[in-house]
Amino acid sequence: MLRIPFALENQMVDVYTCAIFENFQVELWESMKCGGIVKVDDEIQTIYEVQRHVLDMEEASRSKMQKELPDRLRVIVEDKKSDIVSCSCKNFEWEGIPCRHMLHYLIFRKQYTKLSSKYILKRWTKGAKSVKLMKGSGVNMEDGGDRGLLVWRNELY
Repeated sequence: MLRIPFALENQMVDVYTCAIFENFQVELWESMKCGGIVKVDDEIQTIYEVQRHVLDMEEASRSKMQKELPDRLRVIVEDKKSDIVSCSCKNFEWEGIPCRHMLHYLIFRKQYTKLSSKYILKRWTKGAKSVKLMKGSGVNMEDGGDRGLLVWRNELY
């Protein structure tokens, strides 16, 4: 189910597996709760600081949503030469989906309406199981699919 009327969400529902899409939706939703400020913007890089907006402390205590209290300050660095964005939280490197901080930067600062393929790891896509692998002898092998993982792995080596 789409929660946010963004083209980005509509794109990813067709790309990611169901489980990964749900994680992506959480990050996308949380990105809307963030605010940011440009610290450096030159011809080499942009440095952008992102943090979750602070709710009124009284409201937060009433709703018992400590999760809504401010995050640590995160730093987004965009390398303009390679056009790569990275975040100090390293969630993209760890989990394989763009974190809320990166999404905030890409959507609200860069005005992305579609996620670039460099931020979509093939292993989390619906088409990941259709990847062909090459055996050492150069023979194509389909993904193991329903066969036992050990049998499939043994055929690889």
